[in-house]
Amino acid sequence: MEHFAKDIQLITPLRLRELSQKSDREGWIKTGSHILAIALNTTFLAIFWGHWLAIFFFLAQGILLACLYAGIHEISHRTVIKTKWLNDFFGRLFSFTIFVCRSLDRSEHMEHHRYTQDLEKDAELIGSKPLTLVSYLLYALGPTYWLIRIRELIFLTLGINIWPYLTEKQYKAAQREVRQNMAGYLVIGIISVWLQTLAALQFWIL
Repeated sequence: MEHFAKDIQLITPLRLRELSQKSDREGWIKTGSHILAIALNTTFLAIFWGHWLAIFFFLAQGILLACLYAGIHEISHRTVIKTKWLNDFFGRLFSFTIFVCRSLDRSEHMEHHRYTQDLEKDAELIGSKPLTLVSYLLYALGPTYWLIRIRELIFLTLGINIWPYLTEKQYKAAQREVRQNMAGYLVIGIISVWLQTLAALQFWIL
């Protein structure tokens, strides 16, 4: 590892600044293209629902929705779009869509950068256990991931704080965001029942 590190040709601060330029135009293109891909795939999924071809659009829908987390990560650094509030807007939209608390995720990620690979302080590693093939597959296929997400939503909604690295301000922000999201999910559920539609389940949850 030391030999590898010595051979790395680090870029200069000037070059780093050049590569880090933010752009509303590029941000809109990248963000908009992903939203458009989801919209188009949802349309085709609806058209082919009940046909065997729907399987491919169903799988694609899962991939497109899951990949929204990559957007959340970049948006947390506020590097996607030059206009700050647009980063925050799409961050909230994407996190709502995939049941992630953006405020909590951003605070965790900042602690991760501050204490990278420190098992006692890196917020993304605290409490984690060494991966085994079974634990990796359970996470990759969904069961473990969803348990974490659901516990996160429930604990924040009920005011149970299990995140020692959060300041009071950060925790309150996360709690407020999750409660707003839960209200949104409830509204979607009520509308679905009222309209007697399974669209939210078919094209989103499942």
